[in-house]
Formats: sequence, structure tokens, C-alpha cells
Amino acid sequence: IIVTIILLAFSLKASAPAAKSNVTQQDAEKAMQQCNADMNELIKNNFNIQRVNDTIKEASQIFEAQKILEKKGAKPDYSIILSKCKEVADIKNLAYQARDRYYVVEQEFNDLKERIKSYDVNISETEILFQQLTKELSDERYEQVLQLADALEKNIIETEASATTFNLFYKTATRGIKEFFIDHYIWILSILAVLL
Repeated sequence: IIVTIILLAFSLKASAPAAKSNVTQQDAEKAMQQCNADMNELIKNNFNIQRVNDTIKEASQIFEAQKILEKKGAKPDYSIILSKCKEVADIKNLAYQARDRYYVVEQEFNDLKERIKSYDVNISETEILFQQLTKELSDERYEQVLQLADALEKNIIETEASATTFNLFYKTATRGIKEFFIDHYIWILSILAVLL
């Protein structure tokens, strides 16, 4: 059993460099072109691109270093460029998800403000969360946008429930007082007439 485990470990170790060598310079060039296309798409759709731009710069520097290694006769590892380009594609996908989520939560937040105008409900915590969400999106922290959007939606639901409870209490109390006066107006008028 021990011999089998050792042989398996050596075969995995031996196959790992072979997988790296399968990525050619042309594959890396194509990946870099796709990175630039992704960045241009983000620019076209009004996203901030600092994070993507930094990742592309890093991939480009690694690409140039690998080309120098290849010219010197050393074995280059272009797979690193592919992983950086995958990171760019992931950031692009996250950017779209985060912005879509932001728009949904923004609409829910605006709807909440509209619905509770007439109630005396404090929404300062909700407003702070929304400001944080806006900043996270602007700063390209898309993972945090998705997490914060969940927290903000929960807060919106709780605030709305609080407003609904307040509204229900107010309506019940005013209706109860109103019905009391309607049901007992003769007695109330009689007592007031006697007192005056």
C-alpha cells in the first residue's frame, strides 16, 4: 500500500509540470487578448476597471517574463497567464452580478422610502447600509456588494415590518377610539351636558 501511495504521489508530481508545458505562448496571447476585450466591455458598460487593469498589468508582466525565459532556453510556464486571465473573467462576471444586485436593492430601498413617508420610522441604519453598498460597488469590491446586498435586503424587510406594525397599531387604536365615541356618543353627550 505504501509503495502504491508513493508511486501515485510521484505520478501526480510528474504530471503537474507536463500540464503546465501544454500551455503555449499563443494560448497565453489569446488569453491576454480576451482579457483586454473583457476590460473594454467593462469600460463600455461604465464599470470602474482599476482592479481588472491591475490584474491585466500583472498578467502582462508575467507573460513578458515567460517569453524571456523561453528565449534563454528555460521552460516557460504560460499557465500562470491563463489563471490571471481567468481572474479577469471572474471579476467581470462578479461586476455584472454585483451591479444587477445593486439595482434591485436600490429599487427596493427607494420603494421603502416612498412607502414609509407618512410613518415615523427611523431608516438611518438602512440608509447607512445603502451608502456602504454604493461605495463597495464604486470601489470594485464586488464580493462585498453581494454580501452587503443580502444584509440590506434583510434590513429593508425588517424596517418595512416595523412600519407595517406601527401602521396597524395606529389604525387599530384610532378606529377603536372612533368606534367607542360612535357607540357611546349619547352617553358622552349626556355626561358633558350635565357637567356643563
